[in-house]
Amino acid sequence: MCSLFTTVSILVKRLKVVILAAIKEEYNAVLSHLSDIKNSAINGTEYQKGIFKQSGRDIASIFIKECGQVKTLATLETERALIAVEPDISLFVGIAGSRKPHDFSSGDVIFACKIYSYEGGKSELENSTLGQKRLLQVFLC
Repeated sequence: MCSLFTTVSILVKRLKVVILAAIKEEYNAVLSHLSDIKNSAINGTEYQKGIFKQSGRDIASIFIKECGQVKTLATLETERALIAVEPDISLFVGIAGSRKPHDFSSGDVIFACKIYSYEGGKSELENSTLGQKRLLQVFLC
């Protein structure tokens, strides 16, 4: 639960945000909203660092990285970024490639309240695996 003090202090300071994107299109979309973009190497990992401004005011320092579409790489990059940058906010952005044509419009922002993780599991049958569905609750919803 956020206290009023936490909310006020976040609004006063410039936020530090990590944004990871799977593909170049998503990465470039984020970059297009940043100014003062520079290369930033932290613990051997390259990021682009830029400033997000609104109404002429610096709102956030953004560290962005394209991490690829492989989930294990995304997991590793997420862990590296959280440890190295220690962000106030971490986001994974995407174009929702599996959406149906009328689910939502281009430019809509969508937050998941439930995330299902499907991982391989052991099976009694040779050369076979069973999917294990696991629900990950998102606490902001």
